[in-house]
Amino acid sequence: MTIFRHIVNSRRRAAKGIVGLGLALALAGCSSASSGLTTGSLLPGTAKPADPVSERALQVGAISARAAKCGYNFDPTMLKANYLAFEAGQENAAGGAAKAEKIFDMTRSSVAGKIGDPSEYCTEDKTAEIKSDLTRHLAGDFSPPKKKAEGGFLDALAAKQVTPFEPQKAFCPNGACY
Repeated sequence: MTIFRHIVNSRRRAAKGIVGLGLALALAGCSSASSGLTTGSLLPGTAKPADPVSERALQVGAISARAAKCGYNFDPTMLKANYLAFEAGQENAAGGAAKAEKIFDMTRSSVAGKIGDPSEYCTEDKTAEIKSDLTRHLAGDFSPPKKKAEGGFLDALAAKQVTPFEPQKAFCPNGACY
């Protein structure tokens, strides 16, 4: 009987230790210490906001390269000039326009180099996306496109089609059990 009590007590101590360790880790993750571990870094979808100048330069440079590869009739030099004028007029323009030009040029040449055969790349869906973004940029709207909301775990479960359980199919998938 004492062996049984010893086993039960040791399991209780182990369980308390595990709970205590988990609690300590949870509180450490929420602390304001300079460890870099925060609840924001643990949760999905809570990444640091990107530098808006870099984000815009990447977007406009990539769309310029894609549109040129897919044969859109526009002036890439004029688009770049309008974009850089936009960046120069922003509040935090100190060095922003030079940074934007460097990122724009690097992105445009990189994307153009990675697109091999335009007939394979320029699908109907892709050209519709490019046209939408290019039209916005030519009109002077250089904001990045709105990101599609990624569904969570519950959304994935809700989207899944539920079929009733059929024991014959579960245990005899090909009907070979009959």
